[in-house]
Amino acid sequence: MSGLWRRPWLGVLVLGLAGLALGYETNGVKWPGSVAHLRLDSDGFPVGSAKSQALIEALEDWNRVSGAEFVFTHEFSSDAGAHDHDDRRSGVDLSSAVQPSALAITHWSSSGGLLVSADVLFRSSVNWSASGSPAPDEQDLASTARHEFGHALGLDHSQLACDETVMGAICGYAGRVRLLQPDDEAGVRSLYPGVSRAPGGLPAPRVDWSLSQASLSKTRVRPGETVELRFRLQNAGNRRGERPPLRYLLSVNRDLGPQDTLVRDVPDRGQAMPSGSALIFTQPLRVPRGTTPGPYFLGVVADPDDADAELSEVDNALALALMVEGVAPPPSASTPPAPSQVDWVAEDVSVTPPTAAPGATVTIRYRIANRGGATAPGAPEVVIYRSDNRVLTAGDLELARRPSRSGSFAPGASYTDSFDYVVGPEAGTFYVGPHADPDNQAAEPDDRNNALGAALTVSGAGCALAPVGPAAPSALLALISLLLALRYALKSAPRHETR
Repeated sequence: MSGLWRRPWLGVLVLGLAGLALGYETNGVKWPGSVAHLRLDSDGFPVGSAKSQALIEALEDWNRVSGAEFVFTHEFSSDAGAHDHDDRRSGVDLSSAVQPSALAITHWSSSGGLLVSADVLFRSSVNWSASGSPAPDEQDLASTARHEFGHALGLDHSQLACDETVMGAICGYAGRVRLLQPDDEAGVRSLYPGVSRAPGGLPAPRVDWSLSQASLSKTRVRPGETVELRFRLQNAGNRRGERPPLRYLLSVNRDLGPQDTLVRDVPDRGQAMPSGSALIFTQPLRVPRGTTPGPYFLGVVADPDDADAELSEVDNALALALMVEGVAPPPSASTPPAPSQVDWVAEDVSVTPPTAAPGATVTIRYRIANRGGATAPGAPEVVIYRSDNRVLTAGDLELARRPSRSGSFAPGASYTDSFDYVVGPEAGTFYVGPHADPDNQAAEPDDRNNALGAALTVSGAGCALAPVGPAAPSALLALISLLLALRYALKSAPRHETR
């Protein structure tokens, strides 16, 4: 995430009050391929309704910006996924969970400076207008959508006044329509410079293979056993394509690639898939015999050899956690049995809450147990790591160290501990958890179970457009801005909300 998340709002707001117009800001992230595909919830925004048309109008306004190659594409779905910020999909829906002081909020996730998803939630209790002429007690849906979709494509709040930008921070006036301004258009051009794609903003025709809605028939198997992987494959692009080859892999982390164990290859192309169409697969997969017991990820890659030129490839792969169980083969008659040893195991790792904004505090809880056959004279040192995948190593970000514990730990003995972590500024999905005996001071039969991570999703929160009365005095707005800035500075918790 951009360093913009680290800057205190106090300085920005005071400068704004002093009349120094700084213009648009970006979040330091952008969409790969300059395309973002949004799923509009068909229950909250029925197809053909005035509200759905208001959302499409807001999307198309951004698409029509000249000199910017960025484009929104969209589809309607009864399962938009807007409430799940870890599914790598971008959804738009109504929600009763949006804070009362906000009109709407955008949660976005990124990896390596590229946006992965952006979920937009509009507060369901707001008196929304989709007529284009809101009454004094109504909020214009298209105006708020323009603002939120600006966050979804990578823009932060502008430092200009509300009548000079749709991306202003505290501009949720009832009874008003707000359109894109030159400052907003300059912002999107700075992120996505280039020639507009085509009339209406449509990108050059391409397929876009998207995998989602994955599940496993069971999460614990033994080598040689079969598990079913169920998932949805969609052509989210804007041209017809043939169903791509599918490759099923067993990996030690979520990053599927040629280094992983091939479980099954389906190289042949299948039936034609028009733009927007989707197929549901239920694929039986056998875990290879001889697989060493331990934690793995079982997943699938669409178009694994990159035969198709796609709008975006960020959602071509998905993987789910799978525990491979089993007992090591008995030693041969010529090999003496190994002596009893301690075996430190990280267990019951959790993070609460599992989704948080930068600057928020989450609690990491875990258990360290001796699952070996020998008594240990004490418990080892524990390091808390944050990793991009479930495999915690010394190369990951170290959050804390817990000293060793004295006292006898018999086989089966354990203890629990917790650590409060202030979430860093980078958005995305991470894994946080303990690594017992990181320096390998104890001789153990298996060191792979010494560490275990739990998923933590760090989201970029969209601007909370606080409803402002149509005749609110400027002094009141200044006071609100100052109080919000002070609240932010005291908490050190930068949030990006639409007011």
